Amino acid sequence: MMRRFGWLFLLSFALWSCGTDEPESEPVSPTAPRLVGKVASLHASEGFVLIETYGDTVLGRDLLLTTQGEAGRSASLTVSGEHLGRFAAADIKAGDVKAGDAVYARPTLEVERDYTPTPEASIPPLPTPDR
Repeated sequence: MMRRFGWLFLLSFALWSCGTDEPESEPVSPTAPRLVGKVASLHASEGFVLIETYGDTVLGRDLLLTTQGEAGRSASLTVSGEHLGRFAAADIKAGDVKAGDAVYARPTLEVERDYTPTPEASIPPLPTPDR
């Protein structure tokens, strides 16, 4: 009887130890696109779409929006700022979009620009005329 419990204990320990290993995941890029909603309606003559957002997503002006539809159809959108509940308006910049297309957002990277001129980029002094 004790042998059966011993084997049962070893078997349960072996199964438990196999299931506790969590795979290591790679860190997600801060600019990786993520699904934020879908195109609820298209207003092509006015040049904008209405986006239905998922969850508590808030679309801000610092996001790059793209859509993905059937057969590789895609478009680039710009958030126009109008929000009503979980709906947001976005202007169509380029591409082909239809109602039901998935909307992906990724943040823009803020890059600090250094406007200090380098010696190679500076303008050389004008030559003085010989008199």
